[in-house]
Amino acid sequence: NNRRLLVQRMEKIKKAVDKLPYNQLTLKEGAKLGVITSGISYGYALEAVQWLGLEDKVSILKIGTPYPLPAELTKQFIKSVPEVLVVEELEPFVEEAVKVVAKDEDIRVKIHGKDVLSLVGELSTRQVSEALCKLTGVKPPVDFAQIDKIRAETAELLPLRPPTMCAGCPHRASFYAVNIACRRYEQETGKEPVKTGDIGCYALGANPPLNADDVAICMGGAFGLANGFAHVVDAPVVAHLGDSTFFHSGIPPMINAVYNKSNMTMVVLDNATTGMTGFQPHPGASGDETLDIKIEDIARASGVKFVETVDAFDLPRLIDVMEKAIKYEGPSLVVARRLCAILDAREKRKAGEKVVPYEVDPQKCLAGSPPYCQATCPLHIDIRGYINLIKEGRFDEALALIKQTLPFPAIIGRICTRPCEATCKRSEVEEAVAINALKRAASDHGKYHEDYSIAAEKKEKVAVVGGGPAGIMAAYDLRKAGYKVTVFEAQSRLGGMMAVGIPEFRLPRDILTEETEIIKKLGVEIKLNTRVGNDVKLADLKKEYNAVFIAVGAHKGRNLGIENEKVDGVIDGTEFLYKVNTGEKVPVGDKVVIVGGGNVAIDCARTCMRLGFKDVNIVYRRSRTEMPAIDEEIAEAESEGVKLTLLSGPNKVVAKEGKVTGFECIKMKLGETDESGRRRPVPVKGSEFVIDTGLIIAAVGESPDLDFITEDMKSAIIDGLIKADPVTLETGIKGVFAGGDAVTGAATVIQALAAGRKAAVSIDRYLKGEPLDTGREGEDVFESKLIVDTWGIAKEERSAVPALPVARRKGNFKEVELGLSKEEAVKEAGRCLSCDCHLCINLLSCPAIILDENGKAAVDDTQCPGCGVCAMVCPHDAIKSGA
Repeated sequence: NNRRLLVQRMEKIKKAVDKLPYNQLTLKEGAKLGVITSGISYGYALEAVQWLGLEDKVSILKIGTPYPLPAELTKQFIKSVPEVLVVEELEPFVEEAVKVVAKDEDIRVKIHGKDVLSLVGELSTRQVSEALCKLTGVKPPVDFAQIDKIRAETAELLPLRPPTMCAGCPHRASFYAVNIACRRYEQETGKEPVKTGDIGCYALGANPPLNADDVAICMGGAFGLANGFAHVVDAPVVAHLGDSTFFHSGIPPMINAVYNKSNMTMVVLDNATTGMTGFQPHPGASGDETLDIKIEDIARASGVKFVETVDAFDLPRLIDVMEKAIKYEGPSLVVARRLCAILDAREKRKAGEKVVPYEVDPQKCLAGSPPYCQATCPLHIDIRGYINLIKEGRFDEALALIKQTLPFPAIIGRICTRPCEATCKRSEVEEAVAINALKRAASDHGKYHEDYSIAAEKKEKVAVVGGGPAGIMAAYDLRKAGYKVTVFEAQSRLGGMMAVGIPEFRLPRDILTEETEIIKKLGVEIKLNTRVGNDVKLADLKKEYNAVFIAVGAHKGRNLGIENEKVDGVIDGTEFLYKVNTGEKVPVGDKVVIVGGGNVAIDCARTCMRLGFKDVNIVYRRSRTEMPAIDEEIAEAESEGVKLTLLSGPNKVVAKEGKVTGFECIKMKLGETDESGRRRPVPVKGSEFVIDTGLIIAAVGESPDLDFITEDMKSAIIDGLIKADPVTLETGIKGVFAGGDAVTGAATVIQALAAGRKAAVSIDRYLKGEPLDTGREGEDVFESKLIVDTWGIAKEERSAVPALPVARRKGNFKEVELGLSKEEAVKEAGRCLSCDCHLCINLLSCPAIILDENGKAAVDDTQCPGCGVCAMVCPHDAIKSGA
């Protein structure tokens, strides 16, 4: 009966709709095109017609009742024009209804719609204009193609601005607590909780950085989904619903969870309002305690045993309750309750209550502070900065940024020991970013016009003893400051151990020459083949120059301290490399033993492979893990055929008739940790064994040759090293400074460069009569205080640096590492986390937290409602209430 009444009623409605004011017909005399449109599309159509100047040439039928369609008006309209365009969003509902009318009434009219308009997304005035232009031949008043080109060109410059929850929204705090609780559970058990979400303003919690949903289907679906997941996944399920949604869709699945004993945590985000439909209160928040139906009461009455209500802004307690709820066996429910931020602000304004925004203490805020890699780099190169530039393909700018701190990037990009990579936070995810390879990529692919300008010329003269890394860096900085600098180098070329110690297959000599020549082009006087102590006396330098920097490096090898080590066939590693690198021939046999585990030992072994030794054996007294050489260099040595005899120490040289015939070793075991931080090797009694060999290369450390030191400085030599102040590098002799390996013992090239820079600062201050030791904080390596959250970062394989095939390395000294291509470098740079302490932003994404011009976090006091969640999240206590 009701169906019959409904059909009868619809017939009456069909007759009535043609006369309703919602349906309007505007006919233009002589119009060749008519537009039928409804809803918001009418606005687009009207604007497009006016914009194109077609007001007198296009008739319009505005439909307010798409169902039932006003048939008489439609018939009248489509009879008046030969062509019609139906403008509506999404499905062609009206278009198909109009076609039915035309068919039924046998009206011959061409009807357009989705053939010229999109089936997907919202329409716009432009889209409707383009459709009208296509049908009428009218040209648009603007060039859409040019607009699209500009948009494409500027797209990458414009930041994405996804919608976000309001400042002070309690749901932001609730999601943060859920995330922390889920993370702690996963860290404890190895099982990641599944998070099901809901539709509403809190659906924005699915966006980064909150990422509070794994799955959401429809409004009210979260608890139902959780019920299913709870029975098919071996992990807890955490589901969230809005408060209003709980009342209309959350109660049945909650009861179902109790009945089925589902292991799931239900979180109700209670902000006391139904925001999507005008901020009216939900049944539990009318304000009348006698009428309010509390969510927690319904849950308990439904049989949920674990029910807790927590203030969403009481983060410590909310996190604790969430952890307990997730671990609870069976259904649990947590109500995170706090008034909606918009309503809260309204109530405060009504009451005349002043909102006190929070403030960031810039002295405590670590945003913009040096990241781990930069703090660990002896030169504190802006690694984060140049990698970000490479990420954008801006190699020229990346190289320019590196050059601000490091004048020799092509050299260091090949031989650096990469202390920065040892502290890279990416290694917490999988592997460190290839920082040094990216530095080389900047020098390989970037263009840079060297700046040879200097400050105002000064009269003071500085002598630099040693043309190794410490010496050339000091000479570079002092010359840039305007001083007259002379470098005294005993070798025939600049570079120190870089020239005579590091093999050419690691550092091509053309690269070394090109970059060390920079100091000559700056105007530094270079005296090669000039050994201080023989060709010129240190005492004379102290008289002739206003300051002297001693940077002679460590070129003398240390003895093995075992029997027969002076016989023919035992050679020091630095001497061996010196001979090879200066073109002096060395005898090549079948077998060679290299003693040591550092970079010199590895360089000697790989050099021997290229010279033609068939059996190359490295003997090292600890395990491979403790070897101080660069891991990749060890791996390359092994790939080239070098053998490692580990946990074996030197016992004696086996000799016959004054020549080496073998090397006796003794097996070791690892004992307690020593001062180096590695486990001490302990000999195993009775485990001696002999390796047959005709050559032994001792690479167990290097020390400086200090025979040139004058009598007045003898007291400054302790244990074979020059004693210098660790901050200023003063030696105790007026005007004489020392640094690099001569002071520290054999170290790394990057450390020597840092010592050269430190010496240049001290010498500049000394010559100006300024205090040497003030304001020197941050020069040395330090520990970054940043806290960077790597949780949830997806794994991405580190880019392997292309290398010369092993088969092509024998018998030559061609460079092995070939460097990253531009494309590989950009990809690898994309792995960088750009470490910075923006936890307040990275964890909450509150629109009230912004970055100032210095990259530090700040609070926009026009946005901040004073909720204080950011202050609770800040690990440095840098955010405080302005009260």
